[in-house]
Amino acid sequence: MQPNDSILDYLYYPDIINALKNDILIQEVTIKIKDSIYTCYISKVDLGTTLLFVDVTAAKRAEKMRSEFFSNVSHELKTPMTSIRGYSDLLAQGLVKDENQQKEMLLKIQNEVNNMSELINDILLLSRIESMDVEVDMMPMKMKSLVDEVLESYEVEILEHDITIHKDFDDMVYIGNHQQIYTLLNNVIGNAIKYNKEHGHVYINIEEQGQAMKVVVRDTGIGIPLADQSRVFERFYRVDKGRSKARGGTGLGLAIVKHTVSLYKGTIRLNSELDKGTTIEMTLPQQTLKQA
Repeated sequence: MQPNDSILDYLYYPDIINALKNDILIQEVTIKIKDSIYTCYISKVDLGTTLLFVDVTAAKRAEKMRSEFFSNVSHELKTPMTSIRGYSDLLAQGLVKDENQQKEMLLKIQNEVNNMSELINDILLLSRIESMDVEVDMMPMKMKSLVDEVLESYEVEILEHDITIHKDFDDMVYIGNHQQIYTLLNNVIGNAIKYNKEHGHVYINIEEQGQAMKVVVRDTGIGIPLADQSRVFERFYRVDKGRSKARGGTGLGLAIVKHTVSLYKGTIRLNSELDKGTTIEMTLPQQTLKQA
C-alpha cells in the first residue's frame, strides 16, 4: 500500500468482502497488495466495523526464509546420514569380508562424519552472526601471518592442482576478531583455490584505505555464470551442485562471508566471468579495542 493510496481501494478484495458479510465479531484476513502482504484485522463494534491493515511482509519473508533454511539443512544432513547408515549396516552384518573394503568403508564413514561436523559448525556460526551472538573480542592481527595460516591449510590442494599464489600487500595490522577474519579469508581464498583450473593463479591483495582494510582476492578459475552471480551469497546456493559436492564445502561459505562483512559494517563486491575467473573485493572498517 502506497502512502497516497486510499483505504477504499482495498475494501473490495473478495476475502475482505466475505468477512464483512458474516456475523463473526473479530476476524483476520491476509491479503497481498502489489509486492506487499497485509493482515487486515476486522472488528465489529457498536458504531460499525473497524479495519486495521498491518504490513506483515517482512515477517512473512523471514518465516519463508526460516522454512527454506530448515528444509535445506534437513536435505544436506540426509545425504551423509544415508551413506553412513548404509556402510555401517554392511559392516555390522559382516557382509564385507575383505579388509581393504572394510577400511575403505570406514574411511568413507569418517569423511561423511567430518562433512556433517563442518556443516553443523557453519550453521551454528551463521546463526550466531545473524543473531549478533558472536564473540566481540577485538585484537590487532598481522594480516600477512593470517593469510599464510589460511594458505597452509590448502597446501595439499595448491600442490595437487599446481596453483600459483601471488601475494601483494604490506604486513598491515587490522583490529578485529581473529576467528571471524580467519573464517572470512578462509572461505574466500579457499573458493579461489578449489574452483580454479589446473595450473591456475590466485592473486591476494590487502591494503590500508584510510580507517579501513581493503581485501581483493582474484582467481583464474571456472568463473560464475551471470545468472548465478546475484545468488551466490545465499545460504546453500551452489552454482554447480555436482562440482561443489565433489570439491567439498557446505554451501554456507559465502553466506558467512556476506554476514561477517555486514557485521563489520563493510562492503563486498563480486565480479566474475565464466571460464576466466572471479574477483571478490571487500572493504572492512577498522574496529576498536575494548578499553580495560
